[in-house]
Amino acid sequence: ELENPHTPETEEYGISSVTFRSDRPFHQERLLQVLRSTVGLVRSKGYCWIAENIQVAQVWHQAGPDLSIRPAALWGQTDLTPGSEIVLIGIDLDGADVLRRLEDATLTRGEMADTLLAHQPQA
Repeated sequence: ELENPHTPETEEYGISSVTFRSDRPFHQERLLQVLRSTVGLVRSKGYCWIAENIQVAQVWHQAGPDLSIRPAALWGQTDLTPGSEIVLIGIDLDGADVLRRLEDATLTRGEMADTLLAHQPQA
C-alpha cells in the first residue's frame, strides 16, 4: 500500500456523480429524450417536478435500466419548494453534458408562464 498507493474505486472505475437542481419543471417528452440518450448512468434518485402534472411532487428512483418516477404528494403538502433535485451516478458519465441536457429539458420561461396560467384556479 505504501509502495503502490491505493487508487480510489471512483477513480479506478470511472465512477462519478453530479446533482441536478432546477426551479422549473421538466417537459415530459424532452426529459424522456434525455434519459433515452444518456450513456453510463447506473443510479439516480431524488425528486422532480413534471409540467404535465404540475401540482404533484414526483419521486425519482433509478437503478440500472429500471427508472421509476412516481407521484409522491401535492407540493403544498410537502416542506419542499417545487423543483427538482436529482443525484446521478454513472461510469464514465459526462456530468456537465448530462446537467446541460437536463436543464434543456425543463420548461422555458415562456412555457412556464403559460403552464402556470393554465393551472390557475378559475374565478
